[in-house]
Amino acid sequence: MKIVHVVLNYYPSKGGTQWLFQNISERLVKNYNDEVTVLTVDSYYGPEKKNYKKIEQATEIHNGVKIERFEFERKHLPLLRTLVKLSNRLFKKHPESWQEKLYGPVSSSLHNRLQSIEADVVCGSSSAYNFMYYPLERKGINSKPFVFMGAIHFTENKNEKVIRAKTLKAIAASEFYIANTLFEKERLIEEGIHESNIVVAGCGVEPNDFMNNNRVVTRKQLTIADDEILIGFVGRQEPLKNIDVLIEAVTTARKQNNKIKLVIAGADSWYTPQLKELIAGVEYVQLLSNISETEKTNLYHAIDVFASASASESFGIVFIEAWACKKPVVASNVGSVRCVIDDKQNGLLSIPFNAANFAANILQLANDAALRNELGNNGYAKMLTNYTWDVITEKYRNTYLQAIQKFKSKAA
Repeated sequence: MKIVHVVLNYYPSKGGTQWLFQNISERLVKNYNDEVTVLTVDSYYGPEKKNYKKIEQATEIHNGVKIERFEFERKHLPLLRTLVKLSNRLFKKHPESWQEKLYGPVSSSLHNRLQSIEADVVCGSSSAYNFMYYPLERKGINSKPFVFMGAIHFTENKNEKVIRAKTLKAIAASEFYIANTLFEKERLIEEGIHESNIVVAGCGVEPNDFMNNNRVVTRKQLTIADDEILIGFVGRQEPLKNIDVLIEAVTTARKQNNKIKLVIAGADSWYTPQLKELIAGVEYVQLLSNISETEKTNLYHAIDVFASASASESFGIVFIEAWACKKPVVASNVGSVRCVIDDKQNGLLSIPFNAANFAANILQLANDAALRNELGNNGYAKMLTNYTWDVITEKYRNTYLQAIQKFKSKAA
């Protein structure tokens, strides 16, 4: 099968969607001998980000996957960001057309390649970007079945608009939509998307990648004593992750157990300097930026509890990674996360943005080693059953096959 994945960023760029499609792409090649091409932009960061770092190699083959990178327009972005910010301040909204140009990517070369490339099926991600309008634009003999992987960050507030009207039309025009969670599926059904067109897949890990670890050495490097309880967060350092809430929660929990410490690790961003200011002089919090995969695995094993205060997740691959190391998790009680974590079975769910409630859950696990082991082992079992990359890749591939058949039926 000839498969095209079109995503905003891809290896060596880092992030949840990048990691998801890299693993699926490479396993489609390895497990099924499929021919996979990834169309993406030539930057480590998306157009909407303030940072820009060019990936020089326009075309390469990585682990059997062909990667094609395309330039995109950037000159208009500084002014557009200012206009969006000003409009939001004055009117609490801005035109959808501005949003389209901000997120883009505005790239005629990527658009033309997507329209002309040979493929049995195309899968795109995620919902914010213009290439996801392909189902509305395809026509003629070059039309291909399209699977829409949205990774939509729905919130608890059903009145909050999180997707554009045009995006919803593109979802409806696609052969299938792949949702990360049942919560995402249910919200799309409420938006008018037919239930039979939505497949719930999720994200995965490779369990063997988390087997070997260096817990003792890593804790020594972080100057964590044997009797201290290390809380860990792994994720992109950005405001949406509510890292400030987590820091406040740990500060509160330490008032009852001063053995608790916190390590924050992940890809840096424009927000990183603010984080550094926030923890300046705070001896029980450490910040690690841009760690390697090996360092990340060692860190998961070194911590005692994984905690994330993020209330904006499409899935939360970090919870699965923590489970792969048999760690209990503390997270926000929001729809997408509730579909992954079973409260009091493999983790503890907390009131979103409520540092005191996060502190109580952190303290409960910090003070109870038996509970930590129980929840961590339960999470590990759930990961093996539902969230390995082989399981997830099979779900994606089966959806692609169904999309091809549906597309042929429409054309007949």
